[in-house]
Amino acid sequence: MLEDLRRGAALAALVRAEARAALLRSGLRSGLFVALREWTSVAALVSSQQLDPELAAAWLAALEAHGDAERERDGSRWRLAGLARWLLESADGDAASAALDQSAYGHAPVLAHIPELMQSARRPQWGA
Repeated sequence: MLEDLRRGAALAALVRAEARAALLRSGLRSGLFVALREWTSVAALVSSQQLDPELAAAWLAALEAHGDAERERDGSRWRLAGLARWLLESADGDAASAALDQSAYGHAPVLAHIPELMQSARRPQWGA
């Protein structure tokens, strides 16, 4: 039973990591992270970025769950935190953002074909 719990935790960590990568990439690409450098209300974010209010609130809540956004105590405004803030503000943030994109665009699509590759499918040309 303990081994099942460990494996379940490992699976949950993989799912969380994939979701977090998607959230981080979406915030960087869309300009939402720039808008969240300072404390911002959901209404202001929705208005300035032309977003659906419910989806914006859900996106912010997901970021918060990963430690990448924080709410003021009264819940009225949000700002970046954690890895999201570092990606936006760090001198190394551009390289880290590129690594996120490389994983999503370069590695993941090819790695999705591992079963076929193991059954003698044509191998991809890396870097081509």
